[in-house]
Amino acid sequence: MALFLASHWENDWAVTEIKGELDTTTARQLRDFVADVTRQHRHSLNLIADLSGLTYTDVDGLSTLLSIHTLLREGRGAAPGLP
Repeated sequence: MALFLASHWENDWAVTEIKGELDTTTARQLRDFVADVTRQHRHSLNLIADLSGLTYTDVDGLSTLLSIHTLLREGRGAAPGLP
């Protein structure tokens, strides 16, 4: 199954829907998607990851989610090298 990503804004929050399988082959797609969302929102970004449609993740998927969390928490979400 492929990865489906969508984002919409609620107040000052970017709600990102993550559906399908997040694994070694799709982790880069999520990183790139979140990097695009953060570039659109120049100041500090508040992001909610809606994982209700996530059917599978492996260690690379979890690592990606943790990396994104750490960068956004440190205020570096809009940085061009989002891993």
